[in-house]
This record gives sequence, structure tokens and C-alpha cells, in this order.
Amino acid sequence: MEWRKFNPANYNQRYKQKRYYKSSDEKEKIKEKARKRYYDNKEAILEQQKEYKQNNKEKIKEQNRQYYERNKNKMNEYTRQYYHYQYSWGGDKKYHNNLLCIDVDLFRV
Repeated sequence: MEWRKFNPANYNQRYKQKRYYKSSDEKEKIKEKARKRYYDNKEAILEQQKEYKQNNKEKIKEQNRQYYERNKNKMNEYTRQYYHYQYSWGGDKKYHNNLLCIDVDLFRV
């Protein structure tokens, strides 16, 4: 069996639909079939991925740059929130990771 090329038009139809299974056995059979198909065609899939990356190196780089530009503020805000969370609940994880140091009076009603 020759590996089929990726078709974005079919992607939404095949993979984005919510699937309802009659039983968990049916779900497992489908997963097993997909797993088997992947392992049977693994070399072809990896070769196709490598070829795609080689042929579209500039396109991928541009998409990554655009993604970074679009989400720059969001990532900075997340990092800032994480920093405040980390230092308000016990400090740096490398040095202050003992939950026993938290005062239990905080949880009394």
C-alpha cells in the first residue's frame, strides 16, 4: 500500500468530527487499526515528513516567526503571571519546595 499524500481538505472532515462509539471495544479496535497502519507505514511517513521539512524550510520558519509575533504579548503575560504565582506561593521551586512551610492558619475559617 502506498502512503497517501496529506490533503488539508479532507483533514477537517476526517479528524475534527466528534466520534461516537457503540462500545469501548469498538473504540479500541479503531485505535489498534490506526496504530497498526502507522507502524506499517512508519518509514514512509517519516520520509514524507523529512521531505516536507526540506522543501518548506523557509515557509515553516516564516510561520514560526509570525506565530511568535502574534502571541508575543500573550506569552509575556503568561510568563509574568507564572512569575507572580511562583513567588507568592513559596518562592523559587529550586530552593523553597516544601509545603510544610506554609502556615496552616491560612486555611482556617
